[in-house]
Amino acid sequence: YSAAAWESHLAKTAASAASAAAVRVRGAPRLHGHTKSGSSTTPPSVLRTLSSSSRRQNWSSSSSSASARRHNALIPRAGIKDALEELLLGNDLSSADAEAALEDLIANPSPESTAAFMVLMRAKGETADEVAGLVRAISKHSLKVPLISTDVVDIVGTGGDGMSTVNISTGATVLTAAAGVKVAKHGGRSVSSKCGSADVIEAMGIAAELGPAGVARCVEEAGVGFMFAPVYHPAFKHVAPVRKALGLRTAFNMIGPMLNPSGCQRGVIGVWDTTVMRLMADSLANLGASKCVVVNAGGIDELTPVCDATVVEINGADSIKEYTVRPEDYDIKKCTIEDLVGGERELNARMLQDAFGGEKGPVAEALIFNAGFAVAMAENSPVSSPLEGVALVREVQESGKALETLEKWRTLSQEEKAKEE
Repeated sequence: YSAAAWESHLAKTAASAASAAAVRVRGAPRLHGHTKSGSSTTPPSVLRTLSSSSRRQNWSSSSSSASARRHNALIPRAGIKDALEELLLGNDLSSADAEAALEDLIANPSPESTAAFMVLMRAKGETADEVAGLVRAISKHSLKVPLISTDVVDIVGTGGDGMSTVNISTGATVLTAAAGVKVAKHGGRSVSSKCGSADVIEAMGIAAELGPAGVARCVEEAGVGFMFAPVYHPAFKHVAPVRKALGLRTAFNMIGPMLNPSGCQRGVIGVWDTTVMRLMADSLANLGASKCVVVNAGGIDELTPVCDATVVEINGADSIKEYTVRPEDYDIKKCTIEDLVGGERELNARMLQDAFGGEKGPVAEALIFNAGFAVAMAENSPVSSPLEGVALVREVQESGKALETLEKWRTLSQEEKAKEE
């Protein structure tokens, strides 16, 4: 085997072993499932729940045995082996235990253990504490962007919705910056479309893989910068081949939007399905999010003119609310999903730049919708609500000012790229 082939072989072997191990979890009793406030947590509907027989078995087990297991679950764990034992019992991990387990995997890479960790947590049902612990573990090993301005937002999605739309969040990023709110965008290459954020940014002439100093300058001077995830999160290199081999959605599909290297705690975060919205929101609150919205519109990880969207808004750790957003209530003209479908990077870049220049149509409406909400999330926002944000961004879009922002970003990024080379 070559090194790459051997890694792929191990990942596939690990995926098979972990899937088999998950069978044990599906029958295991959940001994505790509580958020930090003490309320019961329900895992996403896509995850398996206990069968009635396993619940009866749980209640019929001796009280002393159950008590011992609950007590043991509270004891800080040393690493991945202890975490796997708890997950095999169907127990939730504390945030610290999840963090320690992933730290162990980062320090001692093992495709088998990584796959088992992902699958067993998925089979049990991830909790906000666990997700937050994973984010903290990855963040410890991430590069940081030293921004002077702390009032920045991000517009980012988990991907995975399979809709192949044009790069809405990336386009909305430029409109948001043109409206006067700084954006520190974090992303990568294609997940659910033919063209990811890094791909379309490069097609527009922007250097997508800048280091921290270059990104910081772009944000401070152009109002927008891009952090290419693989550059900033080297710890992910051990996880990526296992994720690919598994072919399943796990907690690791969620944590990307929560790993912004600038420390950004505000913005618009899209998710692939409504079933994970509350988990994402609770995880963000656990991590100290200041003000952001988690969105999904009919299975699309953006706000769109296509249909109503479900929104979960976080405004500090103690304020989380859910509501429905209707495009017509924001003067957004409706369209079909086909109107938003993109293609290769050059096509998507052209579609976005047309919208930046003032062209009207479905793509412009989608960008305005998302940027309007992003503007409203800023600490020193020029607006007092998303409705006002949409109105402001519409004025900016129609003026063509976003092309000036794009050009300034392009120039600065290429200057910084030349310095790095």
